[in-house]
Amino acid sequence: MAGRILVLDDEENYAQMLQELLSQYNYCVDISTRPERAIDQLEGIPYDLVISDYKMPVMDGSDFLKRARELYPNLPFILVSGLMNTPELVKVANLSVTLVMEKPLDMATFLKQVARFSSPMTDEEKKQLSDKSAQGGITRSPSFPQPPLYFSAHSSVSKSFLGDVWTASEAGACLYLLDTTEGEGELIVKDLSQWKGNSDKPIQTIDLADLVEDFELKLDAILADEEMSRVVCIKVWGQEDLLAVDEFIRDNLLRGDGLCLVFVVSDDGADDFVTATGSAGLSIPPLAQRPSDVAEYVSRCMRLASERIGKAPVSAFSEEAVYALLSNSWKSYSEIQATMTRLSTEVDAEIITLAMLTPYLASAAQNIPMPEDRISSLLKQAQTSYLNQMVPAGARSPAEISEYLELDDSTTLQSGDLNEIPLIKPALAKF
Repeated sequence: MAGRILVLDDEENYAQMLQELLSQYNYCVDISTRPERAIDQLEGIPYDLVISDYKMPVMDGSDFLKRARELYPNLPFILVSGLMNTPELVKVANLSVTLVMEKPLDMATFLKQVARFSSPMTDEEKKQLSDKSAQGGITRSPSFPQPPLYFSAHSSVSKSFLGDVWTASEAGACLYLLDTTEGEGELIVKDLSQWKGNSDKPIQTIDLADLVEDFELKLDAILADEEMSRVVCIKVWGQEDLLAVDEFIRDNLLRGDGLCLVFVVSDDGADDFVTATGSAGLSIPPLAQRPSDVAEYVSRCMRLASERIGKAPVSAFSEEAVYALLSNSWKSYSEIQATMTRLSTEVDAEIITLAMLTPYLASAAQNIPMPEDRISSLLKQAQTSYLNQMVPAGARSPAEISEYLELDDSTTLQSGDLNEIPLIKPALAKF
């Protein structure tokens, strides 16, 4: 399976040159021009290899390596530099750098070394990537500029949501996200910052209470700091805070200053969210509606947790364990992170079985369906979550629900209980 490489160089043109070179050889490559931003990327994205410049302002290559080693003791690390004296080489050697290469790079040797640590895409992976792109899959979407690095958009639900986020962010300088998943809101802000051309600039995160007081002064201070992203994350912690997001704040955000303020509202503000935000508010789809995104987060968090403790990542989950993971009632993204960290730390096995996994899940399946029924079971769970979120509270009779969902006569509802409604599109489970 293809790996992922991070290239860090304060000269953006050089970083882009390496990215283009490696991409020609079918490697998946991200770039960063700031060490502090690269650290942030390392914390959220599993990489096979880091290629870093040595001479950089603020934090040089050895300082960056030291911080990266605190996260991942065994991550392969290639340092490149045109000027490195003997004391600096000794300093780098003491930090267990994998390889040091001099600029200008001998490209044949460089590519040979890269191949030691990361795998390019196979012809089959390239074909799958091309097919997904042609079908509007995760690699390209007409609704947002490029594939997200942080927020998982493997499901149609999350892709449609990200399209709405991008459209709303382009329509105005103020965006409201109801973060029912506890953590994904900030992932979206990171992706939105990149889409808006902020590259690797750090994102400011501010509590609403700190922003409301002396709003004009604080807004001017944000604008004056050109080293920070023009996308700013504002944390709103509950209904009382949400009500403070009034017309005064909205009017001041429409000054044409190029800022995009994203208000990330905690679940405690859900009751007043629609009233307070109107069409500018978007609710992050629950994880129960997005099993493919759960799978992505589980894989990512498991690998990151394993690398942080210098342990080989789990090679696989049993089929029953996979179903249990996907059907578990995950309340939040942070819950997935915490669970995978515990599992990686406490369980030592190449393949995780259902028995090993069950103690770590809040709602592990007691009766695992037969293999042929598992897809329909997961779809039914996602459908139930969607219906409970979308069907008006007053529409609870079978006739009312049928009318609201515009169901044809072939779908007969026996009850107003949304949990008991059969799959509306049963053909989806037949593949």
